[in-house]
Amino acid sequence: LALVVPPAAHAADEGAGQYAVNCIACHGADLAGVEGLGVNLVTSRFVAGQPADALLAFLKAGRLPDDPATVSGRPMPGFGWVP
Repeated sequence: LALVVPPAAHAADEGAGQYAVNCIACHGADLAGVEGLGVNLVTSRFVAGQPADALLAFLKAGRLPDDPATVSGRPMPGFGWVP
């Protein structure tokens, strides 16, 4: 008997796994951010104000600390491998 996982559930699991590997150290398990590292993703006006495609482009490119659009002054590494 094979276990069939719906594609949406698989994508959510994969996303959670990628978050655990690449993001949790700076943004925390609860997305509330880690002081001095990543911003709070739950209350981020930047995150809330972006359509999904713009957030994906941001994740791929990242942001340097001297970028004028950087509100927190914190760098965000780029993850160009994100599909």
